[in-house]
Amino acid sequence: MTVLVSLKAGLRAPTVSLPLLLLRAAMKQEQASILVIDDELIVRRLVQSVLEGEGYRVFSASSGMQGLKTARQFQPDLVLLDIVLPDMDGYEVWRMIKESNDLSATPVIFITAREETRIHSENARMGYVVDYIPKPIISEILLARVRNLLELVQSRKVLLWKNRELERKVADRNRLTAVIEQSGRAVLIVDHEDIVVYVNPAFGRVTGYPDNEVLGQPIESVERPVLTDYGYRELLPLI
Repeated sequence: MTVLVSLKAGLRAPTVSLPLLLLRAAMKQEQASILVIDDELIVRRLVQSVLEGEGYRVFSASSGMQGLKTARQFQPDLVLLDIVLPDMDGYEVWRMIKESNDLSATPVIFITAREETRIHSENARMGYVVDYIPKPIISEILLARVRNLLELVQSRKVLLWKNRELERKVADRNRLTAVIEQSGRAVLIVDHEDIVVYVNPAFGRVTGYPDNEVLGQPIESVERPVLTDYGYRELLPLI
């Protein structure tokens, strides 16, 4: 039996569409959870009030160790981190977040009373998303930095998803090519206009047709007493 594969059928594995992914990303941002690590109660209350007023879920901690414990427990989408903490340096907390398997992708915004050039140098060295908010905290700046960083993180997630989809499609195509090439059955592929664009090595042996008499010809010109039409989905289990 000769297996006919029509490109009209296409190879479409079930995937989440990009528009749907973007919609989910937007919804995720509105429902994002944020952890505030700062030893000043007034700062924690101010930040929590501002963020909850915009629909974010907020957790808080007053020390580095408590913040790490809370982060592992609730897996926040973003961490607001004071640099000066009573038990450890804010940069040390950041380093531990980045080295944690379950928190390494969590973006961080530092809260600081001064311009922190170290933030920029560390960000460039580690190659991850980080920003800072100056004290005293201004609500508009806080919301803008939080929103912008969450949008950037979601954009990276979408790009990663697209790259993975491309890699999956390439892997599927390579697998299909290898299976067809090695198959003992004759395989013939036609394009969207039913023109023969490919025959596998077994085609000539099985059908007696020389490749040059088939390639580029309409499928109707090929005598096919036993020719079955399959799409890509049906092909793999049969070859």
